[in-house]
Amino acid sequence: MNCSYEYTKDVKYKSFEQLVNNSLINLGFNINNFGTKLLKDLILYAYFNQDYDIYFDKVVSAFFKYRSINNISVNTASHRICYAIQNANYNIFKENFSTIFNIEYDYYFRSPKNLLILFINNLNNK
Repeated sequence: MNCSYEYTKDVKYKSFEQLVNNSLINLGFNINNFGTKLLKDLILYAYFNQDYDIYFDKVVSAFFKYRSINNISVNTASHRICYAIQNANYNIFKENFSTIFNIEYDYYFRSPKNLLILFINNLNNK
């Protein structure tokens, strides 16, 4: 996944960044958690690079390569994101899930890869 342009300077990126940020807050995520921030950046990176064949570890490593992040491993990043998902307020997550994604909540969706795919699909529908 090579990025062809600096998408972070795009106006569309800023509006989608705010949408993803607000959605994560509405799902009960702690926005100050490193895993939540990383998940938000991964969602936007995967969306703007139009990668439809999602392998979570591959997306994380491509994102780290794009941002020149060398001080954290892919495995550690996955654990941090899982921690953020597990510590999101379950009641708020379940209550607002169908509002944000327009599908019925299932515990299956509380995984990094599935949330990433749901957010990318949600952004594609905007």
